[in-house]
Amino acid sequence: MLLLMIMMTITMMMMMMMMMMMMMMMMMMMMMMMMMMMMMMMMMMMMMMMMIKTTTTTTTTMMMMMMMMMMMMMMMMMMMMVMMMMMMMMMMMMMMMMMMMMMMMMMMMMMMMMSIMTYTDGDDNDPVYVKFARQRFL
Repeated sequence: MLLLMIMMTITMMMMMMMMMMMMMMMMMMMMMMMMMMMMMMMMMMMMMMMMIKTTTTTTTTMMMMMMMMMMMMMMMMMMMMVMMMMMMMMMMMMMMMMMMMMMMMMMMMMMMMMSIMTYTDGDDNDPVYVKFARQRFL
């Protein structure tokens, strides 16, 4: 029983670590995206400045700049949305996995306990884990 408990705790720790890692990864991705967007913005601004210098009418360039800005904003929004969606999906997946793992562990525990309870005579045709459990517990 104690051994099983220890195993459970270890698995839980592992899960937590995995979750943390995933979170970190996501954060990094977000940061990267933001940086990229910023760079793009800067580039656009530079381009616009150049255009302003060359052209005579400043109003049109200004309009264009505005448009570009709008576009960029839209893009950013879209990206953010996508990222959020991805994150949600990941979270869901992780939760599912964790649930499954827990279920499996529970099942294993049940099996082991049952086997220990039921068979007391050491038959040769017992499963391996039963033998192991008997050696451990009884």
